[in-house]
Amino acid sequence: MLTIELPPLRDRRDDIRLLIEAFLTDARERYQRPSPTMSPELTEFMLAYDWPGNVRQLRNAIDKMVVMSSGETLSLGDLPAYLSGNSCLLAKAIACASASSLRDMERTVILSVLERCGGNRTHAAEALGISVRTLQRKLKVWGVAGNSAEPENG
Repeated sequence: MLTIELPPLRDRRDDIRLLIEAFLTDARERYQRPSPTMSPELTEFMLAYDWPGNVRQLRNAIDKMVVMSSGETLSLGDLPAYLSGNSCLLAKAIACASASSLRDMERTVILSVLERCGGNRTHAAEALGISVRTLQRKLKVWGVAGNSAEPENG
């Protein structure tokens, strides 16, 4: 018996982009759909995700997105629920695509996670991997009041 050791997909990030392209082409042919493309935000998310289910999980995610999408461009909204539940990584992907500076990106990510945590600063700080005190200090600088992720009026 010959055993071939293959590192997990998270350790072969360069392969993810190639696999995505191959699986998109395959899904287009199997499901007779228009040739789908991925938005930059979705591509960034797919490249950053650890893929604990390895290649099979990546292929299944692409198949589901191709089958369920209504347009020719796949976006973050097309992610299967089990992937879009990773709110911290999803928020980072959104921020990376739209932020103009590191400071803007940090603010976008933090406010997005805070909103997803229903304004609960303890949960948001845990999800972000920072202390509640650090989160409170940043929110104060940005003028975010109370338990919301909305800036203060005034």
